Amino acid sequence: MRAIVLLIIIIVLLPGTSQQLLDYRKLDASYGANWKSSLLRYALYLMIMQLIISAAGVIIRSARHKRRTDRYPASLITLGLLSLIGIILFIVL
Repeated sequence: MRAIVLLIIIIVLLPGTSQQLLDYRKLDASYGANWKSSLLRYALYLMIMQLIISAAGVIIRSARHKRRTDRYPASLITLGLLSLIGIILFIVL
């Protein structure tokens, strides 16, 4: 699933024509910066979506948490924390 999302992001961010792709030396220096800022913006959106999904998963698990032996999945908490750290780093840097 992640590979499909990554492939879609790369396709969206590629130049419009193959001629632009072949003439990479003639492009302005701002083109590379624009491409990187677009990619960072998409990465931020994906981290926000991942944080929302992780939070929803924790809320659903807490509603189903009835016994003392029930546990929260480590992957759910880990991915939520990593996306939160990524969002904070994106804002700070």
